[in-house]
Amino acid sequence: MGEGKSCASYRREWTDKATPNSPDDTNKFSLVTYNVLADCAVRKCEYTYVPEEYRYMSYRLPQIITELEALNGDVVCLQEVESELFYEQIEPQMSALGYEGVLLHRRDDVGGATFFKKSKFSLIDKKYCIMHHLAESALQELRLTTAMRNAARQYVERPNACLLTKLHHKDTGKRLSICNLHASWDSLEYLGLQTVQVSSSLQELISFAGGADQPHILTGDFNSLPGSPVYRFLQDGCLDDKMLDEARNEVPIQSPCGKTAHLIDLVGSLLTHPSAMKSTYAEILGCEPSITNCDDACQSFKFQGCLDYIWYSARTITCTGVLETPPDEPILRHHALPSTLFPSDHIALKGELCFV
Repeated sequence: MGEGKSCASYRREWTDKATPNSPDDTNKFSLVTYNVLADCAVRKCEYTYVPEEYRYMSYRLPQIITELEALNGDVVCLQEVESELFYEQIEPQMSALGYEGVLLHRRDDVGGATFFKKSKFSLIDKKYCIMHHLAESALQELRLTTAMRNAARQYVERPNACLLTKLHHKDTGKRLSICNLHASWDSLEYLGLQTVQVSSSLQELISFAGGADQPHILTGDFNSLPGSPVYRFLQDGCLDDKMLDEARNEVPIQSPCGKTAHLIDLVGSLLTHPSAMKSTYAEILGCEPSITNCDDACQSFKFQGCLDYIWYSARTITCTGVLETPPDEPILRHHALPSTLFPSDHIALKGELCFV
């Protein structure tokens, strides 16, 4: 895994962690996360800067499968997977490459899929979670008026969901729990909502894994920038006053009786976590990639930045290397993504991890 990889039409370099003692290979595994851009999102947002013949999965999916084959991850977490495409094309093609897959059906029929190499892992358990249901569980425990609780429920309701899988690692016998999530976008204007979505997903993952001392990974499209409340919550285990103020910078919840409240102030029980979480790219490279998403659709501005991550429980897992993202120039060469070089508006990430 310590070599550069050619993915689609570009070459990416591999960076290993500088360490005097190389971990035993039997403890290692690799994970890829990739938002593949569903066709329904393309139709909704009109990616008009992409020539029509390159815009849809009829052209993009063969490139994506070729890229996934080159990435050769032991675990592959995909976001924006349409159910029909999963069953008719993605699952059969990934099966031919030696993978078994699990699909999350969202109510809008666009979900997440987690694949694992059958030679490396076997499936122990799986669980599908709608993020607003997780948040509602926390709201149910709070002392709120009925009107405010109902208003908060309506506020958090989004189709966003996460897929939990518990895998048996055949070489070591260890159990690995993974949360594959796709948080709300909302033009980065609902930072408190995103924080609640991610924090409730992490809490559910920890419970699903059997505790914070069990190996677990939180990965996917977080729709949150480095340094955001979501990022700082995962990194620090809590939010300081500065981050709480930033998370309040969104439209407040308003009850029918006229009272208002910020979501972040209602869910204090979700704003700490016991896991020592680290991000693979920040751990190996010292910073996050400059771009994992670049598009100019569904908004009044062109966006480019880092929204995708692989977070791992550092007491039970260590990161031994990552596949560097491409330089900015080829990403921006055709204005934004997708393009003839990149079959999605996101860049796939890959990390090599090792059980401690």
